[in-house]
Amino acid sequence: SSIAGASEAAVVRATDSIGNTIDATLSIQAAVSLSPTSVTIAGTSTTSFTVSGGVATYTCALSSGTGAVVASSATVCAYTSAGGAGSAVVQVTDSLGNSATATVSTNSTLALSPTSKTTVVNKSITFSVGGGVTPFSYSQVSGSGSMNTTSGVYTTGPSAESAVVRVTDSAGT
Repeated sequence: SSIAGASEAAVVRATDSIGNTIDATLSIQAAVSLSPTSVTIAGTSTTSFTVSGGVATYTCALSSGTGAVVASSATVCAYTSAGGAGSAVVQVTDSLGNSATATVSTNSTLALSPTSKTTVVNKSITFSVGGGVTPFSYSQVSGSGSMNTTSGVYTTGPSAESAVVRVTDSAGT
C-alpha cells in the first residue's frame, strides 16, 4: 500500500511495426523522506521523524552514531540519544529498498553556572550556560531581584534573601 496522495499513475504503450500495441501501467510513488531532515537536541532526549512518500512498510534504523531508533508508529521513527555530545544519522527504508536519512546533533545536557552563589544586596551576578540547545531564556523563580531574560545577568534585591534563577533552552529543558 502507499501513502494517500503520494502516488500517480502512468501508462506506457508499445506499438510494433504492424500496429499491435501493448500497455503497461506504472504506479509512481513520491520518494521516501524523513521530516525534519536535521534536528539538534540536548542530553538524553528523544525526537521523532515523520516518514512520507515511498511504499509502506517502513524500517527505521540507526545508520551511524550512537543512540537508538525505533518505529513508534507506521509512519514515525523515534530516535533516543545515548547522552553526551555527538551526532547520529537516522535512516528509513521503504518496502522497495529506497531510503532517506536525517541527521541528529546532540549537545551536552543543559547546565547553569554558577549553580550556587553567595553575594551581597544590590549586586549583579552573570550566569552562563553550557550545553543545551540555543537560544536560551533566563527567568527568576523567586527573590526580589531582577533578571535579564536574555543576558543571564541577575541583580540582587535590596534585602538579604534567597533567590532562584532558571535557564530554559529551546528544547524546553
